[in-house]
Formats: sequence, structure tokens, C-alpha cells
Amino acid sequence: MASLNEDNPSYFAKSGDGLFFVIVFKEFVA
Repeated sequence: MASLNEDNPSYFAKSGDGLFFVIVFKEFVA
């Protein structure tokens, strides 16, 4: 998931659920 997020940021940005996942992912990593 991490590599997929880094490779396709625009893909997640275009999806509401994806955007939420990115936020949670960043919070988890931080």
C-alpha cells in the first residue's frame, strides 16, 4: 500500500476513500 501510495498519489487524490486512506496513512507513519 505504501509503495502504491507513493507511485500513484493522484490516484488516491481522485478518490474520497483514497484521500482518507492517505491521511490515515500519513498519521500512522508520523
